[in-house]
Amino acid sequence: MAEEKPEKKAPAKGQPKRRKKRPGKPLPPRKPPSILVRIRPWLIGVVILVVVFLTYPSGVERSKQKALGDKYNLSLSALDKIHLGCKVFWREKGNYNSCSQSIVEEILGSLKNKEDVEITVVEGRSHKFTVRAKHREDDKIFQVDKEGKISLDVNGCLVEVRYLELTPEDVKALESKCPATGP
Repeated sequence: MAEEKPEKKAPAKGQPKRRKKRPGKPLPPRKPPSILVRIRPWLIGVVILVVVFLTYPSGVERSKQKALGDKYNLSLSALDKIHLGCKVFWREKGNYNSCSQSIVEEILGSLKNKEDVEITVVEGRSHKFTVRAKHREDDKIFQVDKEGKISLDVNGCLVEVRYLELTPEDVKALESKCPATGP
């Protein structure tokens, strides 16, 4: 007589099939991690510290250069604003009226950090207009003339500035265009 096997029930619709646990080989004992795996976190930390240590001084230097460039650019933007404001003044009041120091202060009214820039009106009339600007924390003197040309004054030698945003490297390049004057 044949033994009858009980019928297997099919799983309900949408239900996964159950797997039977099969006896298998036991897992081999785990090997201890290699020395590289144990040192890796420590090595990554050291590499990060070395990279930070090597790049930090250049980052500080870059921020100093940017701050110096910002001082130059504040002087340049003040001169540009003064020239445009004085042109409007002469158009309204006449060319022979002087765009004086007090009028220049009014023109700079909304300029951010304007107190950091020393402005000197050398000549306020339109046909000989000259204004000089110097940042309080720097020795570079910039000048604007009646035509709106901004120049860097290097010991009396004027070098035209072609851009309103300068870096310290740009200023050094401009200074090198003037002959050296010294003892």
